[in-house]
Amino acid sequence: MWIMTTTGYYSIVEKPWDTKENTLTIRARMRDDIDAAYSAIPAEERIGKIEEDDRADYRFRFRAYRVAVASWMLSNVLDIKYDNFKNEVKNTQGYDRAAVYGRCWDELYDMQWRNCLEEKEQIGKSVYAPNYAIDPLGGDDK
Repeated sequence: MWIMTTTGYYSIVEKPWDTKENTLTIRARMRDDIDAAYSAIPAEERIGKIEEDDRADYRFRFRAYRVAVASWMLSNVLDIKYDNFKNEVKNTQGYDRAAVYGRCWDELYDMQWRNCLEEKEQIGKSVYAPNYAIDPLGGDDK
């Protein structure tokens, strides 16, 4: 599962060694991200320390009990106090990170409209599809 939060970008997976202990592996590409996740999960719920491997696709990782990871995700949801995620990322992690997230948002936005157009073409209906550049850090994302 890929998760983008105001504190970082994470990949959360169940590796073969996680199954027996009912743990998950939390992975991140940036040290600040993994530090934020690590500190958000109580020490007694974590297995070991943060591991670093600069040859891995995710440089940083640690393991935690599945329920603790779920609790951490729940707290992220309960802590939402903003009406625009991209702007909040800009406020908490800076413009560069918000721009990266914004490019992901833009790709998914394009996918949405391509899908909508394909569906409408299949049933013979016209559809309004905006054909303009979207500012990934602003604009209306209702």
